[in-house]
Amino acid sequence: MRRIAVFVALSFSVMLGLAAVVNGALAQEGTPQAGIIPEPIHPIVGTWIIADPDGVPGLTSFTSDGVVTDLESDGTVGLGIWQPTGERTAAFTMVQLMSGEGFAGSVQINVVVTIDASGNSGSAEYTYTVVLADGSVADSGNGNVTISRLMVQPLDSMGTPIPGFPTWNPSADGGGTPESTPSS
Repeated sequence: MRRIAVFVALSFSVMLGLAAVVNGALAQEGTPQAGIIPEPIHPIVGTWIIADPDGVPGLTSFTSDGVVTDLESDGTVGLGIWQPTGERTAAFTMVQLMSGEGFAGSVQINVVVTIDASGNSGSAEYTYTVVLADGSVADSGNGNVTISRLMVQPLDSMGTPIPGFPTWNPSADGGGTPESTPSS
């Protein structure tokens, strides 16, 4: 157990050192010229908790340079691109690759997101297309989800769930059902 704690502390120290070096180099390159104000960051940038109506949560992150990364509760990862469509709206397309017993293919997902005035919650409409490895379409459909921004939690929140993170039952048919969905 002590070995693990020492390893974690050492790893954390190395990461902090590397971050300081990288940030120093980037700060010199990224410093704006006097009188030039950087563009505002779109409110979609960050990590969002996805509350699917089926009750299975997910996490989706948006970078300021147009990359979207999605992590589903079953471990599936989706990658894609996003673009702003308005002051508080955006659209993105991502692909999830899947391969398992009896199935190989991809899920192509197209989404339109609207973020509310608070900048911390919103909704999304999506369509999906399941494409088999041979290029044939196996399924398609649409749906809606609600989203809430993942916020930094205080250090003393240890032992408490993240507010707004949905709970689910992974053993239920269909991947999960909501046990309860705390309000954000």
